[in-house]
Amino acid sequence: MGEDEEFGSLHLGPQHIELCWLVPLHEAESAFIQKEGFDAFSELLEASDVSPADVHRSSLV
Repeated sequence: MGEDEEFGSLHLGPQHIELCWLVPLHEAESAFIQKEGFDAFSELLEASDVSPADVHRSSLV
């Protein structure tokens, strides 16, 4: 269950707002990102049924 990519920005009249996320990571996920890169981790997220913001989710690696 990935988040909708259109949710990352918001247009209110002439104002453009970018929403930033703080994503909780397991230690194994952090090590995976350092070794394989964020794009590889992002692919795991997209292939999963979990929300990256779910603090109770299991590690993806």
